Amino acid sequence: MSGELPDWLKEHADPAPVETHADRHHLEVLRRLLARDYLTSADWAGALGDLARMAREGLEADRGLVAYLEPGGERWSAIDDEGRLLSAAEISKRGSTQVLERVVQQQAPVLTTTQPLAVHSESVQRHDIHSVLAVPLFWRDVTSEQPRRYLGACLYVHRAGARGPFTQADVALVTDIAHIAQPNLNLLRHLRAVESELQEHRAALERAQRWGDVGARLGGLETLDPTFAREVIEPLKRVSRAHKVGLLILGPTGSGKTHLARAYHQASARSGGPFVTLDCGQITSVETLSAELFGYAARSGYANAPTRGRPGKAQLADGGTLFIDEIGTLPAQLQRHLLRLVQEGRFAPLGSSAEVEVDVQIVSATNDDLKAMVAEGTFREDLYWRIREIEVRIPPLDERQADIPALAEGFLERARARFGRDDVEALTPGAAHRLVCHPWSRHGNIRGLEHTINRAVLLAPPDTPDIGAEALGLAGEAPRRPDRGASARSDDAVVRGALLRAMERLAYNASAMARDPQLLAELERVGEPIPLTTLNLWLRELELYDTLQAGRREQKAERYHEIVAAIREHGSGSAAARALGLTRDALVWQLRKAGKTIGDVLADNNDENDDDDA
Repeated sequence: MSGELPDWLKEHADPAPVETHADRHHLEVLRRLLARDYLTSADWAGALGDLARMAREGLEADRGLVAYLEPGGERWSAIDDEGRLLSAAEISKRGSTQVLERVVQQQAPVLTTTQPLAVHSESVQRHDIHSVLAVPLFWRDVTSEQPRRYLGACLYVHRAGARGPFTQADVALVTDIAHIAQPNLNLLRHLRAVESELQEHRAALERAQRWGDVGARLGGLETLDPTFAREVIEPLKRVSRAHKVGLLILGPTGSGKTHLARAYHQASARSGGPFVTLDCGQITSVETLSAELFGYAARSGYANAPTRGRPGKAQLADGGTLFIDEIGTLPAQLQRHLLRLVQEGRFAPLGSSAEVEVDVQIVSATNDDLKAMVAEGTFREDLYWRIREIEVRIPPLDERQADIPALAEGFLERARARFGRDDVEALTPGAAHRLVCHPWSRHGNIRGLEHTINRAVLLAPPDTPDIGAEALGLAGEAPRRPDRGASARSDDAVVRGALLRAMERLAYNASAMARDPQLLAELERVGEPIPLTTLNLWLRELELYDTLQAGRREQKAERYHEIVAAIREHGSGSAAARALGLTRDALVWQLRKAGKTIGDVLADNNDENDDDDA
């Protein structure tokens, strides 16, 4: 039986499909795409650039790119057909971001072929773009409990000049390209995420191994520095089991004493109670400091006190921890009251003789030499031993290099949230290295590091995901070397000599030194005052801080004796103040810091006269 159709059936059969040149071209482009192996090289930018190039060539377009949404879905980045990374601003200069936004809204391909183009932008007019085609690329998130499909990118092409507009056949080709490429691109995304996480774990492991594989945690504070862990964190972890202990934290300004005190509170049995801070260095009035610490009683009669009274820090910290910063500046008359609070948990608010009983753990901090102050009689010895049952010393940040990267990352995250800079993502390796090598002991320690990160995030240009070393603003600073050579010692000798001369010339007044034109000129900081924090750090590093403190104490003693002599000579505080060129309040404050009043001085003078008569 013949296989041919009878003549009558041939007349009614559909004609055989005719393969056009466009069909053959369409199939050839898809064959080339199927031959690609994007997973072997795992090159994300290379894969997107190749896909953009294939779409541009397949459609004979003038420009092709794959634009993808950054995490958060609010900012575009792209790889173009030449493999270049484009920011959102650069995409706008080369094409039409309005079409991309329409694809996101419609979740479907967008073809714009009207003349003039129904998209108004400077780039469209400049490049004479008259036809734009963009199709969505969908990602699948399989890591969550509920896997979801979402639009994550767009394959974009446009034509300009005399080329004809795109057709529906072109839409079909680009849509097929997107459908074929999507599975591989999704796998490549997940592969990159796994590799990135693996690199982070490897880096953390290397840091731990490089620093002796030592890590320690106290409350919310972590460290990879073995010395800090051994000498500070581990002892405090053991001490934190106690119900109440006097802890004294020593360390330079900005080294993190408050953070350590809070971490100790979090690790202690009192973590459920309040953590209250009192900074003695910020308050100059004895009455104000007393009110801050002990509060006002109801109807106390004090001018600044509310009628109903006000609780002080000691009462607010009941059941928790009271952190007293800069305790070395606590006036002598308050030291006695604080001692009673430490010993017995009792105090009397201002304006009342009735005592309040509280259960408070005292943690203190200072950068003063309390032991020397005890020897000189300016700090009570019994209070010193009570608050110093356990003493730890925080080293300068320079001596905790292992912790600098983690601290910087934490400050970066906080700065991004605080300043609304989600576009800033990370520090480059060069920036991290610069931070590790920077001489932080002269530039604010942890506080200086946080300031540097905040400034870099605030000033980072738009669409700049990484902060480089130059953006830190530390280019003019000499990096700290672990092994200081002869040149460093020579530089230190010059600075040390200049500081010593300024101390003697300016009567050990640190504020005057920070603004002294002669010292600034010697240190090549003409017109740029030295921050007091930085000056104090230099003095400590060059072992001049004790010299400054001793000089200040000598100056204070001389000033005190001048005031006492003037009061005794003139018989009153007002007359003595006028003779010394002071206000009466300034004279009273100077006496209060020494634990005296004008009445005390006059009474002592009368006692001495009575002794002489006898």
